[in-house]
Amino acid sequence: MATTLQMLITEAADYIKADVDDDDFSVIEARLISALNEAKNIIAQRIRLTTSENVTLDDNSCFDVADLTKSLWGLVTVKKDDCLVDTSEQNGLIWCNASPSEIVSVEFEYIPDDMDDVLDIYPFPDAVSWRLLCYYAAARYYEIKGTTTSLNKYGFWMGEWNKGLNALKGGSKMARRRINATYNYGEYDA
Repeated sequence: MATTLQMLITEAADYIKADVDDDDFSVIEARLISALNEAKNIIAQRIRLTTSENVTLDDNSCFDVADLTKSLWGLVTVKKDDCLVDTSEQNGLIWCNASPSEIVSVEFEYIPDDMDDVLDIYPFPDAVSWRLLCYYAAARYYEIKGTTTSLNKYGFWMGEWNKGLNALKGGSKMARRRINATYNYGEYDA
């Protein structure tokens, strides 16, 4: 069975002892979804997911990164007939040292789309535990709550998050480019 956003929300809610059937849970749920997506972005930067697509160049031997099926994080290679093609990026366009209207194979790193619908599927391979996202969501929840007790809980869940994140292989700790990962604080009254 595939892991869905609803399963992540339920698990994170269990970590923070929130009642998913409570009328006020929608505010907590919005915070959890925001934190889960923020964690997703951080993990994607760490493990560097790659994909490859065939792209047809325009009349100027360019293609627009917005036309790719996934959000470009970094260009890995561009090939024509298994030969590397020189490229140059400017304003979201990639110019390729190839003839106009040719088809090139573009390999690139990407960030998975945000999970918004409760049926959205967990975007990482099984080697990356989905609970890792829940640890981060619980930590962020307790950080925002701000009481002494909740800050102790924040430290625990952030420790679990850091242990799991440090165990991931693939990427460097410092990403080459940062994604604006924003956390939705919701309408929290202190």
